[in-house]
Amino acid sequence: ESMRIAHTVSSDFCYNQLGSLKAQWSDEPKTHFSTSSIKEVNYFKALSDWKSGYHEFQNWVNLNAVMAMSSNFETYLSAVISLAITSDPGVLVGASQAVDGIDLIKRQKNKIDPTEYVTACTKGDWNSRISAYEGIFGQVPPELKTNCSDLNKIRVLRNNIGHSFGRDLEKSRKNGLKELLPTERITSDRTTRYQYLLTATAKAIDKHLLHSHIGEFQILNVYHELYATLRKDIQIGIRAMDLKKKIGQSNAPAIPKTFSNDLVKYYEYL
Repeated sequence: ESMRIAHTVSSDFCYNQLGSLKAQWSDEPKTHFSTSSIKEVNYFKALSDWKSGYHEFQNWVNLNAVMAMSSNFETYLSAVISLAITSDPGVLVGASQAVDGIDLIKRQKNKIDPTEYVTACTKGDWNSRISAYEGIFGQVPPELKTNCSDLNKIRVLRNNIGHSFGRDLEKSRKNGLKELLPTERITSDRTTRYQYLLTATAKAIDKHLLHSHIGEFQILNVYHELYATLRKDIQIGIRAMDLKKKIGQSNAPAIPKTFSNDLVKYYEYL
């Protein structure tokens, strides 16, 4: 997002500068652009030609921004749904929180493969994804249903960008097509709106799954992986400090000493 915003700011500055110079679209670009790339500048016969090319570039930037945002969102969705099922495996049989997933992992009895459930929530149109999500977790954050129509639009646009450079995918596949299909247009405002929509949807999903199904599973799993390397003949509080240090080495927020003590006691007493 910082790259897209940097481009937008530069674009506004460039147009403002041309306005202050009272530039005309019929002017030669070399009259206003001071650059070592004189061959590139001379490619355009008039500022209007440069403007057309720059406008297409802005659209290309927006399309790629949507591609990146959508891909990141789906990567997040895959990870958080897998995490929720691994943490709360009872949810698959309508018995949420009946079994602690970390207990199964500690006892090496975790036989659950969440792949098919993750796939159901991340493939196909958003109507079917939301239905699969609700079937697994029993409820759906309101934002998912509210944003369903826009999420489907983003999905179609992302597929078109990924497979046919922003052109209609089905039309692009037609044999014997002689003309170059126009690239889909997307404004900076719509790109920003999609960004806010995906962010809000991700936060709603995160809040739902973290509170109801994940809890402190991630930190407990870190300790599970760390536990085999730790001395068992010392006070439990020292192992808790090792966990605290391990968390501190990652990008995760630091955890209080008393909290790490409680988590270590919980894991070791399972």
